[in-house]
Amino acid sequence: MSTLPTGVVIGVAVLLLGISGCSSAPVNVAAEVAVGAPAAMPADHATRPALGTDRTVHPAESWSAPDSGAKVSHGSGIVEFVGSSSITAIAAHSDLAVRGTVTAVSYTHVDGQPYTLSDVKVSEVLAGDAKVGDLITIVQPGGYIPLRIELATGQIDRSRVDPSLTQAEIDASFNAYHWDGQRFPEVGDDSIYFLTELTKAKAKSVVASTSLTGTYFRGWSDAGQFRATERNGGEAFTRHVDPAEVVPGDPDTGATISVTRLREVAQQIQS
Repeated sequence: MSTLPTGVVIGVAVLLLGISGCSSAPVNVAAEVAVGAPAAMPADHATRPALGTDRTVHPAESWSAPDSGAKVSHGSGIVEFVGSSSITAIAAHSDLAVRGTVTAVSYTHVDGQPYTLSDVKVSEVLAGDAKVGDLITIVQPGGYIPLRIELATGQIDRSRVDPSLTQAEIDASFNAYHWDGQRFPEVGDDSIYFLTELTKAKAKSVVASTSLTGTYFRGWSDAGQFRATERNGGEAFTRHVDPAEVVPGDPDTGATISVTRLREVAQQIQS
């Protein structure tokens, strides 16, 4: 895993776009995070036994995905970004690179900005301070957020909401913010993640709150996550990347993807 000079600055930004029927002015959250040199790759990362530790973080105000009876309006967003989506560059800016399986998904907010929380059980450690079996919480921008919270925090003005809605109907309404073409995490997802540990200082810088201290931020949009899939006769990992990288589209979804294997990711982390 190559290192860049200490003090390299990663740019992180969130732009949540308006939703039809209850739109508001674009919401912007911007932060800069200075990340030091990443940890060295453990030589025995795939084989060392460990019981693991529960390191999950659950904010006081969080909720599950709305049930089938709730009214959900969908918007789109442009999420985290960094100058390069190459594995080597992303790894150089990461505190932790792990493979893990999602065990639970919930949602929270910071001043009306929605975030998705995935509890992930670590199955392999590619770089950084973690053990196989650890349970960690990964946070990423976007997700489901109750309309009542957006109204209460001023993210949506009441004048932009259907005046015929009762308070009970508002309480049962959610907005969903996500990057175009992407889905929210689901229990059972098996992925490789590149993560920034949110210490108290970094949490305040990245998400403008210390409420998510102890979580791990999944940056670089989907360029920082590789999802396991069966492809080309064996296990492989895919990620959605910038169309400018000109990667063949997924025949099932038409999405622009990059396909690689675990050993290839590990090699690029070390390069």
